[in-house]
Amino acid sequence: MKNKIKEISKDEKRKALVYCRVSSVRQSVEGSGLESQEQRCLSYASQNGYEIDRTFKDSFTGGGDFMLRPAMAAMIAYIDSKPYLQFIVIFDDLKRLARDTEYYIKLRAAFKMRGVEIYCLNYHFEDTPEGRFTETIFAAQGALEREQNKRQVIQKQEARLARGYWPFFPPPGYRSEKFPEHGKLLVPVKPEAEIIAEALEGYASDRFRIQSDVQGFLILKGFKGSGLVYLERVKRLLSRAVLYAGYIEYPRWEVKLRRGHHQALISLETAEIIKQKLLGTVHAPTRKDLHADFPLRGFVLCAKCDEPMTASWSSGKKQKHAYYRCRNGKCEERTKSIQRDRLHKPVEEALQKLSPVSAVLEYAKSLLWSVWGNFKGDIDGAETRKEKELKELDHRLEGLVTKAGEATAPAVVKAYEAEIEKLSEKRIALLQNLNKTRTEKPDFGTAVDVVYDFLKDPYEQWVNGDIHQKRLVLKLVFSGSLVYDRENGFGTAEVALPSKVFSLFGVPKSQDVEKPGIEPGCT
Repeated sequence: MKNKIKEISKDEKRKALVYCRVSSVRQSVEGSGLESQEQRCLSYASQNGYEIDRTFKDSFTGGGDFMLRPAMAAMIAYIDSKPYLQFIVIFDDLKRLARDTEYYIKLRAAFKMRGVEIYCLNYHFEDTPEGRFTETIFAAQGALEREQNKRQVIQKQEARLARGYWPFFPPPGYRSEKFPEHGKLLVPVKPEAEIIAEALEGYASDRFRIQSDVQGFLILKGFKGSGLVYLERVKRLLSRAVLYAGYIEYPRWEVKLRRGHHQALISLETAEIIKQKLLGTVHAPTRKDLHADFPLRGFVLCAKCDEPMTASWSSGKKQKHAYYRCRNGKCEERTKSIQRDRLHKPVEEALQKLSPVSAVLEYAKSLLWSVWGNFKGDIDGAETRKEKELKELDHRLEGLVTKAGEATAPAVVKAYEAEIEKLSEKRIALLQNLNKTRTEKPDFGTAVDVVYDFLKDPYEQWVNGDIHQKRLVLKLVFSGSLVYDRENGFGTAEVALPSKVFSLFGVPKSQDVEKPGIEPGCT
């Protein structure tokens, strides 16, 4: 049998809820602040014999949406938790409810659906066609003022941008500090600024060829900022390259490129390269020593001078020929060319001898999945902790707003204001990070398959891969650069693939993987 809601007689007095709101913490202690609003509402309730049940105070605008205001959402939840009571909500001005016409109408409907009466000290509600029309006009006027205020804020931000200042939340690697001659100015924060600078320079120079390479570097350096280093965060860092170069640009508001007043972390030239890569006009500013026909260029050293070799095609009478040669102008070998096959053949023979047994590879693969399972558990745990932290922040903010409105000492009010602003910024960053955690999940299965295929047959990757895959094979298989002598060929080169692979997995080096070297005399 369903519980019956208690019927309330007309003679029974309603419980009174007081609602106060300002659009900023500063307003809560200036002019018609939270304290003065509450006092007026309490006086009205006392004069009319209403029993005050609770007071709810907001110092957030909510962007027009009343449910984004913590105190308003808490008040509606409180009303819903006591369906057996009837309430009257008292506030001092129509603008306190909502400064957006659409949300104002929705809020009025929400109160009506719950049987809640509302009373405004500065406006008398009339349940007539004319009264409802007038009420809508007043709500629309509040919405107009809100939009005008928003326009003024944007105009001030545009002016700051035009003068070479960043008026928004500081990007990673910077913080905002106040200076008499500048106002708020971006100031680098170490070591984050140094890590970001190296990441941006590396991406522009092709040290990090793709964005996931930048991601790996940031993770390796322990860069966290406001949370985990997702690819979306990497993209945002790269898209702000102009700002990190000490310049200001904001196409959305037609603010063209201009010199900023903040300290640069990278050059404008580097920023432009990054911009073009993101636009796709260049796939990558390729290094001069990378060419599909000469994967050993820069990796093989001259035995006489220990300098990297270069390579090129040379035109013969009937066809072209591929050669490697020393590029050191002072070396005695600088004018002597070496046929490409004399270098490629022994390298390929060494790669063909690499044959990790399937049992070892399967074991390595299972270890990878085990590591991933632990990592995924950490991600899920971090998401749960962030959700809990977000709830705690909302509770703390609501309490601080109430205390700030009740405080009378200026020093105490100022301390509350600073703490609220700090927690509000933390809440925004936490919410953004939580949304990224929920929406972006790494495709680990695909990544494992790629690594597995590479380990299974490096020679196949060398033969059929592009120039970047060939270079990756060289880096992973050999412990360092190869040294080539015209007379003796390659010296003994240790194949480092087994040690690198198994040190990566955190297990002992396998004895079931052949480790061929390139023996002396292989020409």
